[in-house]
Amino acid sequence: MEIINKVYNILKEVEYGYCDKYLNKHIDFSNIDNDYRLQTPKELLKSKLGICWDQAELIRYLLEKENISSDNYFIIGFNDFSCCTHTFNICKVNDKYYYIENAWVINSGIYEYAKLEDALNFIKDKFLENFNIDVYELYKYDKPMFKISSNEFINYCRKGKRIWI
Repeated sequence: MEIINKVYNILKEVEYGYCDKYLNKHIDFSNIDNDYRLQTPKELLKSKLGICWDQAELIRYLLEKENISSDNYFIIGFNDFSCCTHTFNICKVNDKYYYIENAWVINSGIYEYAKLEDALNFIKDKFLENFNIDVYELYKYDKPMFKISSNEFINYCRKGKRIWI
């Protein structure tokens, strides 16, 4: 659990926003579709500004450095008016599953589960409730290329393994 706390403490230094292809910082999301580029974990550690997509990759990177296996997940939801996404990481340490959250501020923290399905269901239920979503898709995805745009990232994640819960 010490490593999980270490990762979470690093994440707490990261604020919610994004960096464009020139690494200019943005907290206004009106042009994210045109400006966004997925940061490398090292860029995020320097900029300290990233959305959940960036932060999930930072978690993966930090856990890999500690030889802890983890998986990143992408959830996308739709209703009559909008589309919402969230990306998160779940790792397994000593037969327990951990969900470390910083980007989704109202759910920020470290969550521990006995089963992976419990973690995924918790996140799915919070996502549906918080964003008033009618339909969702959940994917496990491999490490993406960095510097890709928001549309490229979404399309990449939706080519991952579909999870049915």
